Amino acid sequence: MPDQPYIDLSDLEAYKIALRNLFLAKNELFFPNDSEEHAAVIFEVFLEMAKEKVQFVCNNLKASVFQRPKMTAALQEAFKRGITINVVTQVEPEHSDFLVLLQKYQEKGLATISSLENYTLDYNFATMDDVAFRLEPDNKLQKAVGSMYCPEIVKKLSGLFESILGQKNIHSIQA
Repeated sequence: MPDQPYIDLSDLEAYKIALRNLFLAKNELFFPNDSEEHAAVIFEVFLEMAKEKVQFVCNNLKASVFQRPKMTAALQEAFKRGITINVVTQVEPEHSDFLVLLQKYQEKGLATISSLENYTLDYNFATMDDVAFRLEPDNKLQKAVGSMYCPEIVKKLSGLFESILGQKNIHSIQA
């Protein structure tokens, strides 16, 4: 079995470079992505490297994760490239510049923001295209895993995303 690359979790810029390299190498390595800072980095990389879409299922688009200038800049660039961003929250999202930009592009058809009513999920996840993911299997714990290349899991998560969108108790969040 080949040696797996070392990922430095303490240096966020090195972490971001490692994630990009894993994606470019189509490396199936699973790595921890527990902290809010690490979540922000992987989401930023998803937005920067996506070719088609990024999907989020989360509790509330937590401002402590999404209210970051690099995140908003990456979202803006993704929209300029025609990337579709789909978000499902379990409760109303927290206000952030990220949310404001999503709402702006929702009007242009490049984003959807929906929220579940009277229905909670035990997990959160995000996917990029059909290859990369971040998964919190229990959203009460701050433990997550990610992979920059795992099409099999992403296919299952994308199917789950579609089934969530099909729920009767989901509504669109407008600006």
